[in-house]
Amino acid sequence: MPDCFVATAAVLMFAANALLIVYYVKERERSHFDRDLFEELDPAYIRLEWDHRIDNTALWTAAGFINGFAWLFLCVPIIELSWILSRRGTSSTSLHLAIAFFALAGSFTEWISRLYFVGSNIATRHLARNFNLDRWISNNVQDDLGWRALEVTHLITSAYVWFLDAFEWICLSIILILTYSSVRHWREHDSSTFDGCWNALGLFIGLMCILEFVAEILRFDGYRTFGPIAIVYAVLNRLILIPIWLLTLSFLLPRATAKSEAAPNELELSTMDTAVAPPANTNPLSPPAAAFAQSPLPEVSSVAESSVASTLPPPESVAESSMASTLPPPPESVAGSSMASTLPPPPDTVVQSQEPDDGPSDLVLT
Repeated sequence: MPDCFVATAAVLMFAANALLIVYYVKERERSHFDRDLFEELDPAYIRLEWDHRIDNTALWTAAGFINGFAWLFLCVPIIELSWILSRRGTSSTSLHLAIAFFALAGSFTEWISRLYFVGSNIATRHLARNFNLDRWISNNVQDDLGWRALEVTHLITSAYVWFLDAFEWICLSIILILTYSSVRHWREHDSSTFDGCWNALGLFIGLMCILEFVAEILRFDGYRTFGPIAIVYAVLNRLILIPIWLLTLSFLLPRATAKSEAAPNELELSTMDTAVAPPANTNPLSPPAAAFAQSPLPEVSSVAESSVASTLPPPESVAESSMASTLPPPPESVAGSSMASTLPPPPDTVVQSQEPDDGPSDLVLT
């Protein structure tokens, strides 16, 4: 199901631009137009101009207000699109903030220009219909200074509104070009959400909006020369390309919103991995450290078993040593050791021990 905000914005923008193009055609086809008389501020010519403006002011005002509502309806999906393309505010934040900012700026300036134009138009039309603009110096002489002053005031206010309307195309151009860049980066990872032809059409419309801005400025300076060019650009861009781009977006945006809401955790984890990953160690390792880093570590269980096995003796040797330490010695060894300690030494050993070292002994043994 298409997004209602985008579809409504497409319909309103088409209707507003259609009314505006009709007004441009009527303005161009007026038979009394004379550039020389206009620059001379001829009072008779100025009266004819004001009659034409009063007759067509409803068309211009309706086109302006419908276009302002179209920008209001367009702001919401453009900001939502920038939020989705930024992966919930985690990717290229400045670029997507710029998209949202120019969407709000375009809507704000459009409404400011509409309200300013409506207020000035109501005041000047009231002056042209009800006030004395014929005799300012003397009641007996028709000097028409009031008409000339009114026309000069209208030119100043019209230039203000004209350039604000032209700024609308700059905002739309920046939005479309930045959206093209963001969608192109998105399609490197997901090519099924946004169509490539739709994205390329957005870039082409963005470039056309720049030409539309130039044509609007040139139309203010040379209406007869650049008026037809501005009308051709307006028909191609405003009535064909922009509605097609918006209607396609009305079908793509719900699918992108569903994907963004279905997997928010995946997007957050992927961005956390890229943001928290420690930087690679660029310091070279020494050969022993590199060999230690590449060698596999033994398992904890095998290390524990080998350490226990190295500290404990075999079970058989432990038993034998414990039994040998607890049993008493054999009887023969005990008796022999006790008797040997109590018996006197043999006679030979006694006599030999009593003999002097320096002479023969006088003792004869029998």
